[in-house]
Order: sequence, then C-alpha cells, then structure tokens
Amino acid sequence: MNEFHSSQLELSKWYVSNYVVLVGGAQNEDDNYKRFVSQYDRCELEKLFIKKHEHEEFFRRHYNKITQDNAEFNLNREIEEISKSDCDPVAKTLLKHKRLDLYKVYLIQASMDLLAEASASGFGCLGVGGELQTDLFRILVDEFGCGNYSEKHSTLYAVLMEKFDLDSSYLHYLKHFSIDAIVFHNFVHFLFQNRRNFFLQLGFLACAESSYRKSTHEHNEALKELGVENKYRKYHSEHAHIDIFHTEIMQDIYENKIKEFGDLAKQDFAAGFKMTEFYGKRLADSISNAMECIVEAGMKSFSNDMIIDSALIFEPSDEDDDYLISGSFIVNKKQLEKHNLCDYPLYKVLY
Repeated sequence: MNEFHSSQLELSKWYVSNYVVLVGGAQNEDDNYKRFVSQYDRCELEKLFIKKHEHEEFFRRHYNKITQDNAEFNLNREIEEISKSDCDPVAKTLLKHKRLDLYKVYLIQASMDLLAEASASGFGCLGVGGELQTDLFRILVDEFGCGNYSEKHSTLYAVLMEKFDLDSSYLHYLKHFSIDAIVFHNFVHFLFQNRRNFFLQLGFLACAESSYRKSTHEHNEALKELGVENKYRKYHSEHAHIDIFHTEIMQDIYENKIKEFGDLAKQDFAAGFKMTEFYGKRLADSISNAMECIVEAGMKSFSNDMIIDSALIFEPSDEDDDYLISGSFIVNKKQLEKHNLCDYPLYKVLY
C-alpha cells in the first residue's frame, strides 16, 4: 500500500467516525454498547482529524483543475449524453460472461457507500438552507425508505449482498476495498462534510441521480437475465424508477433555484457534476476490469476468499496526481504473480 492509498484510508476512517454505527449480536448486551462507544475514541479521532485537511487537498486540487476545464457546462446536454452512453461496464461484463459469481466484486467494492446509502448526503440537509435544502431532503426521504426500514435503499442493498453469501455488516470488507472504492467514498464525504461545498453537493446529486437511473436499470436487467429473483433485485429496480423523478428535481434546481447565487454557484454545480462523473467512471471501470481479470486468469468460480485479495490487484501509482491522469487502473505486479495472472494481456504490456 503506497502513501496515497494510506492517506485515503485514513481519511475514510475520519469520515466514517461521523456516522452512528450500531452493531448488535454480542452475547452480553453491555458488550454491544462497549463496542459502539469504542468506535469514537477521542484520542484516535483527534489523530485522524489533524491530517484531515492535508488528505483533502487532493480533492481541492482536482476541483481547481476541473473548474477550468468545464466553463461551458450544460446540464441538459450532460444528462442526454448519459442516457445515450454505452451500457454500464459492470453490467456489460456480467452479461458478456454470464457468471453471477463475478458480481461479488461489484457488491463488495460498492458496499463502502451503499450499505450506508445517502448518509453522507444527509450532512447537506443540516442548517438553514431554504428551498434548496428542502429539495435535497425530498430525495433523501426516498433514499431512507420514507421511514420504513425494510424499504431503505441500504437495507435493499444488504438483501442483495446476502443473496450472494456476502457479509452485509457495514465496513466488514474495509481492509479489502480497492483504492478506487476508497477515493470515491472520500470524494462524496469531502463534498458533504464540508459545508462550503453545498453547490458542489448539488452537482454531485445531479450526476448521481441521472447516472444511477440508467446503470441500475442495466444491472437489474442483467441480474434478471441471469435468474436472480425480483426480491433480490429490488435495490436496482427501485432506483431505476425513483431516480427519474430525482433527476427532474435536480434539473429544476439548476435551471430555476440557484440563479440568485450567481455564476459561481453554477460553477460549483458543474464541478460537482463532472468530478462525480470522473470518480464514478473510475470505480466502475476498475470493477469491470477486475471481473475481466478473473475470467482471463481461468478462475472457474470466484469464492469469498479470492475477493479479499483481488481488491488489491489494482493500485494507483505513487504520486496522487497520477491518479487523475492515468488510465482506469495500474496493475500491481506482485498481486498478479500471486494470483497467477501473468498471462493477462495487460501484464504483458506493462512488464
């Protein structure tokens, strides 16, 4: 694990410390309480907080760069391009090989966000933000199941994970998340745990909702074709439906409700949209490439113990700036050799 990977992992721990995480299951009920409070050790949290600003500088640099590159942003055009884009790479790879076991790669890497779905966005609803915050809250009400625990999107995701015999405990796979999963998670929290990023948050939601209505539909159709029952596909089918309306909310916000804050607010909105698009594509591509790598290596089935190490196959270069300009992933030679993946075409190109 290089310095950039380590710093992003530290940053993720700080962000998560701002969640309430309740885990039961201990034989002694007092142990459940002790486990809960141990997550919030003051000394440990202070150590993480001291480096928070330093670790976040990566995202601030990216914001400066992407703002310069997107002066002519048009939201309707961006949404139209998403709707006409190629099939989501994970769904496409799943259908190509018709192997449900490969989907475990996606389920684990996406679980860092989706098992606590919309919790990060909840930070954007705090305070006195007028009608804009009310619109954001309308979206969150749906994400949280309108007060029905069984309908929470995070609950639906847990049901899907359990269908694949995966542990749905929050952050169970923390040590095994790829760098792309960690960076995407941190990017979302960088936006929502910093109040001055409010208009970037709106851009994030516009991109996330318009992209997710398409990709979740494609995931749902792929899983349906491979025989996954409807009750396990509800996470995707629900998003494919409700995110149509969420996209309309975000379009109304951009076109009608942020005018009074001027061009700088629209600039932040555009940056939030394009940064979300960048990190989301990075994550989807790296998961798809990991799935392909497993097939190329001749693995006939993908068990849970394989998943643990496979997350480490793809790592960034030593310099974090390279993360922004490199391809979807850089292959870690040691991990390839460990998994006998040296016949994978990319290995031959790089080494």
